[in-house]
Amino acid sequence: MRLGSLVVLCVVGCGSSAPKVASPTATSEPDPLAVGGDETCVRKGATIQCHGRALAQEQSEEIGAQKLELGFAQGARQIEIGDYHACAITASGGAVCWGYNAFGQLGDGTNEDRTSAVPVVGLTHVDAIAVGASHSCVRIAGDVWCWGGNLQGQLGDGADKDRFAPGKVLGGVRQLALGGWSSCVVKDDGAVLCWGDNARGKVGDGTTADRRVPTLVPGLVAAEVRVGEQHVCARTTDGGVSCWGGNDHGQLGDDAKKDRPAPAKVKGLAGVVQLALGGAHTCALLADHTVRCFGQGNYGQLGDGGHADSASPVTVSGLGDVVEIQAGDHHTCARLSKGGVRCWGKDDFGQLGDGGGANKGAPVVVLP
Repeated sequence: MRLGSLVVLCVVGCGSSAPKVASPTATSEPDPLAVGGDETCVRKGATIQCHGRALAQEQSEEIGAQKLELGFAQGARQIEIGDYHACAITASGGAVCWGYNAFGQLGDGTNEDRTSAVPVVGLTHVDAIAVGASHSCVRIAGDVWCWGGNLQGQLGDGADKDRFAPGKVLGGVRQLALGGWSSCVVKDDGAVLCWGDNARGKVGDGTTADRRVPTLVPGLVAAEVRVGEQHVCARTTDGGVSCWGGNDHGQLGDDAKKDRPAPAKVKGLAGVVQLALGGAHTCALLADHTVRCFGQGNYGQLGDGGHADSASPVTVSGLGDVVEIQAGDHHTCARLSKGGVRCWGKDDFGQLGDGGGANKGAPVVVLP
């Protein structure tokens, strides 16, 4: 068992009152759960209790419970956690980011790492925010703006130069999602567009060439899209799911382990209301409030009690009242209708929040 000391990170001023991916529609209600990378955060009033690896430094070995006293926490509408940086929408509609910043992913006009949140340059009236491995994007009145790393074209501006401040990509967007070195959106008409890293077919256009501008994923009318490290899944308007990209662990749910550069329907899934994608696993929340997962399972991140991969959906043990799911790289969490959070999977940084440190193949209670 490896447990670190309590870390207090003061964002936007100590003493004054930081997937998950961007939600499909804007909301004024704060989201109480944020999961990403090797970290799990649960909001409790003006305090956000986080478990896992600190975001203050690249590849930090600091683990355990981190009590984040955030100046904007009580009113922040959304907090997004990546592998090494995080961003949030403040109560006033601005955006702030903190963590690793070598590629300008914090959007403050520099490439300096920040242990405290800094405002993203020039953004107001932000509706949704999302973070990838080295880039970030927001949606404002249907327009998408992105900044940060751009080696694979993930900023969608047709170039390969990093941006230290936001640049506009496209409009008419209903939902935004990032993961790894890729970006995807659902347009107002349900069309899905993706761009960036495409080495394993993650753009979904039938090729494996990186795309530096938004590119249509053929044949989909989607209600939601989610992006993992090497794969993408879309929830279609009929409650089904189609996935594409990397499939070495069966994360596309097609009973195979072969990469797919175009969407393939997940077998045995219907009535899906929300998706969550991790490093190489996929989870779906069903209308009956149960959860099914597939893909990489060696850390227990599928939640079925085992530690094996599955190329088809398996049911998460002991959960029947789930209202939200989110995934980190190798762990998954669920928020329950009556309050409380359950997590399962890898726990090497204490990200499951149960005070343990051992990987868990079934859901455990996140400690308050």
